[in-house]
Amino acid sequence: MESEGWVEIQDVLRVNLRKAREELGYRQEEVASYAQAFGLGWKPATVAAIETGKRAVSVGEFLSLPLFLKKPLWYFLQADEPILITDRATVDFALLKMLLTTENPFDGSVGLLATLLRGGQLIDYAELEEIQEAMQHLGFHLEDPSRLSRLWRSIYGEAERKAARRWKHDNAVWVTVLAHKLWGRSLSEERDARTKERLQEGQNVSAIRGHVTRELLRELDEAWDAI
Repeated sequence: MESEGWVEIQDVLRVNLRKAREELGYRQEEVASYAQAFGLGWKPATVAAIETGKRAVSVGEFLSLPLFLKKPLWYFLQADEPILITDRATVDFALLKMLLTTENPFDGSVGLLATLLRGGQLIDYAELEEIQEAMQHLGFHLEDPSRLSRLWRSIYGEAERKAARRWKHDNAVWVTVLAHKLWGRSLSEERDARTKERLQEGQNVSAIRGHVTRELLRELDEAWDAI
């Protein structure tokens, strides 16, 4: 049952189990019979109970589904909404599929990946690798995984993109990671904060912002040279 923009994992499993059964043209009796061949004690009533949400699917049963329903494991996790996997965490289907089909994604940092993709936003694997590489190279570690979500979103800021084109290391990912290491926030956030502090009545906002931006780029250069 969907609620507050997410869907329960058991509801995802039951919907996709029924979808697979119908695509294959199987009756509930046939699904039960095939499941029994692989050691599951299913009866037609078991299949009906699962499909109507009256019975949960165990981990072992979930892992067995591809054996008799002829679908990859990720098929049974398809959902348009983020999937509630614990009472506090949701994960998008795109992430779950990647974890099931990619060898050692992001060095196994599943918790960080879940944080990044929470809320329906998608990030590709290559970019995840680059974020990790930048963090390792720059010696930057996040004590709070939730901050990684903020860091990732910062990469797409206009200031970060423009700075990347002007900075020695022409890459918005590296600009963003180094900014968070230096100031604990994005280049855009630091620029706006300093601009607000220095702006006086009657002054040109664009001129102050430009001066602050050049100052921040120099700080990034100095920090990069010191690494």
